Amino acid sequence: MSDVERSEEGVVDRAARWVLFDGSRWAVAAASLVPVAIVLGWMAGTRFLVVTNTGPLQFLFSAFVGGNFTLITVVLSVNQLVLSRQLEAPGEVRSQIEDVHEYRDEVESSAPRDVAPVFPPEFFLLLLETARRRVQDLGGLIVGNAPNGLRGDVDELVETVTTRIDRTHELYEQSDTGILEILIAALDTNYAGQIRDARRIKRDYRGSLPDHAEEGLDELIHTLEHIDVARQYLKTLYIQNELARFSRMLLYVGVPAMFVAVCVLAAFTTEPNLRGPDPIFRAVVVGATVIGLMPLSVLFAFVLRVATISQQTIAITPFTTSQQESDDRSG
Repeated sequence: MSDVERSEEGVVDRAARWVLFDGSRWAVAAASLVPVAIVLGWMAGTRFLVVTNTGPLQFLFSAFVGGNFTLITVVLSVNQLVLSRQLEAPGEVRSQIEDVHEYRDEVESSAPRDVAPVFPPEFFLLLLETARRRVQDLGGLIVGNAPNGLRGDVDELVETVTTRIDRTHELYEQSDTGILEILIAALDTNYAGQIRDARRIKRDYRGSLPDHAEEGLDELIHTLEHIDVARQYLKTLYIQNELARFSRMLLYVGVPAMFVAVCVLAAFTTEPNLRGPDPIFRAVVVGATVIGLMPLSVLFAFVLRVATISQQTIAITPFTTSQQESDDRSG
C-alpha cells in the first residue's frame, strides 16, 4: 500500500486492519476488555453498581468457572486434533517430502534461480518474481503486426498481474519478514481472473498469436497456479502455528482467571453476607469480573484473525469468490 493510499485510508479502516491483522493478539484481547472495564468502573464509581445481595454474584462467578473450564477444554481438544495431523508415520513423511520436492523442482525449472529458498516467505517472493518475468516476457512478444484486440488484452493482463505483484511486494516490505506478514500481503493473490484471461486469449487468438506467445501464456498460467499452491501452504503453516500459540496464551490467562473466580466464589460461599469497605468491595468485584472475561477476550482476538484470513483465502485457483472479485474491482 502506497503512502497516498495510507493517507486516504480512514481511521476506521486502519483500526479495523489493526484489529483483524496487524495488532498483537495480546493487545487486541486487552483492547476488547477496555470497554467492559470502563463501563463497570463507571457503574461502580457512580454507585450505580450497589451490591445488596451476593447471590447473583455467586451465580456469575460460578458461570465463569464452568464457562472458562469448558472453553479451555474444548479449545485445547480441537487444537490437539489439528496438531495431531503432524504425527505421521515414516512412509507418510517420505511421501510428503517427495511431493514437496516435486513441487520445488517445477518451480525451479522456470524460476530465475537454480535453487529455490527454503524460507517460505522468500520462496513466495521468488514465485512472484517469476510471474513478473513471465508476464513481462509475454508483453514483449505481442508487438509489431499483432491485432489491436490481442495487443490490448495482453497489455491489460500484463498491467493487472504486474500491479498486483508490486502491491504484494510493497506490503511485505513495509512489515516484519514472517509467514504471517507475507500471508497478509498475499491475501489478494488469487489469480483466477488472470488465469481465465490468459486462457481466453489463447482461445480467441489461437491463429494469430506470435511465435512462443502460446507457450508464454502456458508458462504464466502454471506460475500463477504455483503461487496459489504456495499461498495455501503458507495458510496451513500459519494456522498450525497460530493454534499452538493460542493454546499457550489461553492457558496463561485461563488458569489465573479460573483461580480468581474460584477464590471469589469460595469467599461468597463461606460468608454469604461478605462485605468490606464499599469502594474496595466494588473494585474487587469489577476487577474479578474483568479477569473472568480474559479467556473469552483471547478467544475473540485469535479467532477473529484466523477466521478472516481463512475467509479471504478460501478460494483455490481456478475458482474465486464474490468477495475476492469485489476486492479486485475496488483495488
